[in-house]
Formats: sequence, structure tokens, C-alpha cells
Amino acid sequence: MKTKSFLTLLQEPVCGKCYKKKSLCPYSCNHPKCKTCGKFCGARVNPCPYGGKHPKCSVCGKLKENCAYKGNHPKCNACGQLKENCTYRGNHPQCTTCGKLCGASSNACPYDGSHPKCNACGQVKDNCAYRGNHPQCSTCGKLCGASSNACPYGGKHPKPSVAYEGRDKVYTIDGVKFKMIAVAGGTFTMGATSEQQYPFDDEKPTHTVTLSEYYIGETEVTQELWAAVMGDNPSWFTGNIQRPVENVSWDDCQTFIRKLNELTGANFRLPTEAEWEYAARGGRNSRGYLYSGSSNIGDVAWYWDNASETTHPVKTKSPNELGIYDMTGNVREWCQGWYGPYSSSSQTNPTGPRTGSYRVSRGGSWCDDARRCRSAYRYCGTPGLRYTNIGLRLSLFSLT
Repeated sequence: MKTKSFLTLLQEPVCGKCYKKKSLCPYSCNHPKCKTCGKFCGARVNPCPYGGKHPKCSVCGKLKENCAYKGNHPKCNACGQLKENCTYRGNHPQCTTCGKLCGASSNACPYDGSHPKCNACGQVKDNCAYRGNHPQCSTCGKLCGASSNACPYGGKHPKPSVAYEGRDKVYTIDGVKFKMIAVAGGTFTMGATSEQQYPFDDEKPTHTVTLSEYYIGETEVTQELWAAVMGDNPSWFTGNIQRPVENVSWDDCQTFIRKLNELTGANFRLPTEAEWEYAARGGRNSRGYLYSGSSNIGDVAWYWDNASETTHPVKTKSPNELGIYDMTGNVREWCQGWYGPYSSSSQTNPTGPRTGSYRVSRGGSWCDDARRCRSAYRYCGTPGLRYTNIGLRLSLFSLT
């Protein structure tokens, strides 16, 4: 190839776009137009600044001149992501609980602003004294430190106490007091004695019973006492915790007594049928009344004619000769033994039949007529029977 002479080069026409000699113009004077901006590539007049290859934004894929950030998208200082990809658009909220930023990449709130709450006390688990795992009180079964239905003593119930009033014992459990009346031992005639009008056949034959000393509850077990021991109230008739507990089976009573004995270290039980009747008749102080404490039932009992089809708070009628209340009426009371026929032979500290199908209950109730409220009247039911007219009264085996 021959080299053009200098003279020839001077005389060569110039490219109108780049002003270079035609032979030196890379596009042979036919500069292409940029498809993006429409300007000529490699030109000196109105040229495409990128030679037809406009740079693109690596983030959004747009041409940098069309990118809102000119290819330099801002990042979130909290999480390090691009602001448009950041959940909070670069404005992470501060957790109101721990004060840290939600969704941050470091030193962030671990719960993204929604700290879990304790189901028992309602506090954030971080602030809950038990970290959301409230212990159950071993005494009442309720949760310690809960916001509702909680153990009132934080799992540390005061120890039950016992004090004496004369020969009687007064127990205190969780602030609930109940008295056990001392019943001196003695001998009495059990069953359908002469004052027991219109007796039923199972009250016969009468027989002589000798009993050792024991304690028996001044009142029927109240709803307040049951709840203090068991943590619940199964009664149908509520509204006053001094009403007798009812709707409890013989089996339920055994559970209650076992727990009561664990709390007190005593040996509570249900009275035997003989103990119940002896106390109902007034023990050594008996005046031979038809009912427990009077021959006028209205003085000592809530029964069908005056109870208005409901139980009533204990100790709202007169006591019997021993200072015991409601052994006639209000609710029937479970006894410890099995139900069975009487024998005419004399007995000492009888406990009833060894086996049976029904447990004895005594005393009549709010839904019984006067005949069924007599001190000698007997009733029975299966150990699992619950009804709104059956409760219990406590007994202690001896005075020691």
C-alpha cells in the first residue's frame, strides 16, 4: 500500500462530523447515530458522549441518565440493603420495648419490635419475673405471679395454724378459720327412739352405741374452706362463700380431706354414722329433741318449707346443745361408712359394714321435708353421686 504524500493528504476532504481527513475517519465519514440519544458516535459536533454505549445502572438496569439515582442507589444505614429493597425504606423504627432498631443488621431488636408477652401475667417475657414460665403453686395449684386467678401468696402459703378455744380447736388455712367442736365420749341409743316421729324402717332396731371422744365440725364445710384447700368451688348455689359446699361426691370429699390433712398434718375424716348421730342429738348434753337442737324445726334448719329452694350461709340458724350448727337441714352430709341395716346388739365405736354399694349421708337438706330432717333419718348414695343438696362435715378421730 502506497503512503499518501503530505500534499495529497492536505488536499483530501475532511469528515463533516469528526473533522478528520476522510481517510483517517474511523467511520469513513459515515458516523452512526447512537440508538439511545440519537447523536452521532465519534462526532465532534453534537456527539454522543458515550460513543453509542450509554452505561447502565447495575441496580435497576436503567441507563444511568434515566436512573433516579444516576446509578448510585443509596443504601440503608441500618440493614445495609438498598433503600428501595429495605422493608422500612431506610427508616427502621425503634422498638418501644428494648430501644433497638427493628430489622437492623447489627444490635437489632431480636423480635423485630414485637416482643412476646407472657400469657400468665401479660408482661413482655423479657420483663416477666419468670420469663413467661410461671410456676404452679404446689398448695393451691394456681400460677404464681399471674394477673388473674393467681396464687395470692406467690406460691408461699402461710402454714396452717391451730388454736384452742377451751377444748375446741380452731384451724386457719389461708386466712380461712373453721372450728372443730370437742365431743366428749358417751353412750346413747341410736335409731328410731320414741321422740323420732314417723321413722323409716332402716332406722330400726334401736341399739346402744358407746363412743370415744372425737371432734366434729362446728359447721358444714363452707365454699370458702373448700376453695382454700382445693382451689375451686364446685357448688351450684354460689354468691356467698359462707354457704355450705355442695355438689360434691363422697369420692370428692376423700380427695378434699387428703389434701386438708397434707396441709395441716392432722387426721381429718368424715364422721362415722354413729358419731354423726350422737353429735346431732347433742352428745352428753342431749335434751331428746326431734331435730338437732330443737323439736321446732324452723329454729334450727333450712328445709323445704323455709329455704326457698336454695342453700343458706352456715350459722344462720340456732345451734344444738353442743354448739353445732346445721346438722338439721341446709345440706345432707356424707358419712364415712357404708350403708347397711342396723343390728340390735350394743356396739362400741362402730364404723358400719365392711363393704357395700352405697355411702351413708345424714341430716336432711333444703329440699327435704321435716320427716327427712329428723336426727335419726338415714339416706345413702353411690360414692360418685353429686347433687346440690349433699355436702360434708369434718371429724377428727380423737382429742389428741
